[in-house]
Amino acid sequence: MQNKRLSFGELKLISDMSGVPYDTLRATNNGVRNNMRARVAIDVYLDSKAGLTKKIIAELRDI
Repeated sequence: MQNKRLSFGELKLISDMSGVPYDTLRATNNGVRNNMRARVAIDVYLDSKAGLTKKIIAELRDI
C-alpha cells in the first residue's frame, strides 16, 4: 500500500464506491488497522487517480 494520507472526502468516496466502511478505511489509511479489503480499495483509488493525472497531463501537452 502506498503511504499517503487521504482526506475525509477521498475516504468517503472510496467507501461509497467500494462498500468498505469509512471507519475501516480511515483506520487502515492511518496505519492503525491492516484490513485487506480497505488496502485494496485505497490502492485501486490511488492507481486510478494517478492514471487520470497522467492522462490529463498528456492532453495538456497536446494543446
